[in-house]
Amino acid sequence: MMTRSGGPVKDAFVKHKVEKFDMSNFDWIDKIPECPVFCPTKEEFEDPLIYLQQIAPTASKFGICKIISPLNASVPAGVVLMKEKAGFRFTTRVQPLRLAEWDTNDKITFFMSGRNYTFREFEKMANKLFSRRYSSAGGLPAKYLEEEFWHEIANGKTESVEYACDIDGSAFSSSPGDQLGKSKWNLKVFSSFLSSKQSYIPSGTIRFLVQIMQS
Repeated sequence: MMTRSGGPVKDAFVKHKVEKFDMSNFDWIDKIPECPVFCPTKEEFEDPLIYLQQIAPTASKFGICKIISPLNASVPAGVVLMKEKAGFRFTTRVQPLRLAEWDTNDKITFFMSGRNYTFREFEKMANKLFSRRYSSAGGLPAKYLEEEFWHEIANGKTESVEYACDIDGSAFSSSPGDQLGKSKWNLKVFSSFLSSKQSYIPSGTIRFLVQIMQS
């Protein structure tokens, strides 16, 4: 790339340090609105796509929402991963927890850790690191953790986070007695349910992340 005078111009997005932000005051965190929370009835919960389209006008403004399931999961996700999925293991990813260097596409590099875990092994590792860093075995206030996150992001330290994503399968139970597992919200069957309904979904209707929780 050249300037009008003919001299070369350095690409502004090629491996440069991001300026540090002033994070001395985190009061702005309290001003971030909470995402909407929806509590459908059992009848409304019956058809995921119809319900998602109903809440889309509100949820899409936030990009994320929580849905409190009226059905109970009698089998915890951890039990599913340890017992119902025999031999289940996964490889984690590592993400730099900082605004340190950007590439030409404005993306921070993610890479595989190469470490393979069972659910219990990952839980033990995470609990050990948490206890060592925060000298606590219990939970910490959400605001404190959020401030810690932004502090690391802004100050360009070499901290990173190891996490699991892009894992095949689901932690929904296959037990016939698990109400939530038998529902159409079960990710093991949701794709086939979605395919059968595809012709009824207007393009671009659903554009938000859903977190399903229990009451």
